[in-house]
Amino acid sequence: MLESVRARLALWHAATLGVLLIGFALVAYVYTERSTLHRTDEYLRASAGAFVGVLRAEREEMGEIPAAARAAVKDFRFGDLHVTVFDAALRPLASSPAVAPAPRRTGPDSAAAPG
Repeated sequence: MLESVRARLALWHAATLGVLLIGFALVAYVYTERSTLHRTDEYLRASAGAFVGVLRAEREEMGEIPAAARAAVKDFRFGDLHVTVFDAALRPLASSPAVAPAPRRTGPDSAAAPG
């Protein structure tokens, strides 16, 4: 079947190209995964740090922790994060309200501007 040099060379080139493409895909996947995880960790770290600052300010103002937690959760806007503050016994003190996702607009009239 592979008696000609041309057929063996074509098969070798195809196999080499296949291995290179698979290798590139794996490297790209690992890089994208790590980059996404790193950005997510940084976003969560920054959001938690900002909330801790608001909670400390509310605690200094109000004095008691449960009221400060409720005020901090109410005042601080989390965007797409849902936050629950627990006490030392892991009982919830305050929780941000659940935000329903915005409805997706699809179809031909979704791009039309009201006029």
